[in-house]
Amino acid sequence: MDQGNKPKIHVLEIVGSQVGGIRKHVHSILFNLDERNFKFSYAYSTVTCDAKFYADLEKIASYLEGGLVPLVMNRQPSLRDVINLLKIGWYLAKNDIDIVHGHGAKGGFYARILGRLFGIKTIYTPHGGTAHNMFSPLGNALYTAIEKTLFYWTDYFLFESSYTANAYQSKVKKIPRHWRINHNGVTKVVVKPYFLAKEAAETGEFMTRIGVFGMLRREKGQIYAVEALTYVLEQQYDVSLHLFGDGPTGEQLMEAVDCLQLRDRVFFHGDVADVECHMREMDIVLIPSLYESFGYVAAEAMALEKPVIATRVGGLCEVLQDGITAILVAAANPQDIASAILTYLKEPNRALEYSKAGYERFQEMFTEERMCRVIAETYQRVMDT
Repeated sequence: MDQGNKPKIHVLEIVGSQVGGIRKHVHSILFNLDERNFKFSYAYSTVTCDAKFYADLEKIASYLEGGLVPLVMNRQPSLRDVINLLKIGWYLAKNDIDIVHGHGAKGGFYARILGRLFGIKTIYTPHGGTAHNMFSPLGNALYTAIEKTLFYWTDYFLFESSYTANAYQSKVKKIPRHWRINHNGVTKVVVKPYFLAKEAAETGEFMTRIGVFGMLRREKGQIYAVEALTYVLEQQYDVSLHLFGDGPTGEQLMEAVDCLQLRDRVFFHGDVADVECHMREMDIVLIPSLYESFGYVAAEAMALEKPVIATRVGGLCEVLQDGITAILVAAANPQDIASAILTYLKEPNRALEYSKAGYERFQEMFTEERMCRVIAETYQRVMDT
């Protein structure tokens, strides 16, 4: 799409948490939409960021035609929100912004409040916090009330999965007038083998490696992966578990590993910027999440042709096909996870078959190019209405 002599559409992206899938989604937009037609500004939180965000930040700063607006944005409501709204409002007053695109509950809150005050078009992409009841009953009630109020201040909804769309519409008891499902997408990355030298040095050989990628927090379910490993080892299979990410449950997970005497089988790699390099080294990618609005890790694993095991929750059921591209298991069930791991170990041909089918599904449905094309079309559509 080339707008010819039309002025570029200036979009302010507002994000409350620069980690994992939401960070990947927004950075895909910033780096891939046609610079002849769009320019961007970026309001982001300095509170929650992962290693890849910092790795991208210098490139973002040099790439943006608009500006960066760093904010101290807490997950829970606080007085800091007033300061942030004033700061973004000042930026809007000084710049010609055509669209404010909010990502996640907090980013969507800021975008729609300010869009209403400044008469700017607003787009909202809900992520996990909006779709799931992850907070206290009072917190869930508050967020639901806010979503119901801001529903009419939203020009367009972009949902990352049918699951998120259905969950959101069920929560607010309304169906948006203008909305679209746009599955997240990833790019096919050619990576060199990373070589996990630490494990090789300690064991003298390579075990079957099972990788779990994501923040170390309860919702990601890493504890069930650790517990599942004990059942696999009882069957005398030589396997190791690799956890990539940092977070609040890290200490608890390390204590569980020590208690189960798995220190020589479970490896904590921390927050890594080169996720694809590490995923390339895994023999199996495991996603033991309790909640998942989409499942970027699943798409990344399919793009790298890795066999996947994932819980049967949320958007994972949409991204993956049980018995075709992956094995889906019950959430919070280490025995079920262990059974799936053993299936791949006993039937390597099945792992290969699922990997190939997963790659074909990635190419058909979950490419970054397709995702960004839909976003560009949506920005243009919103401007034309």
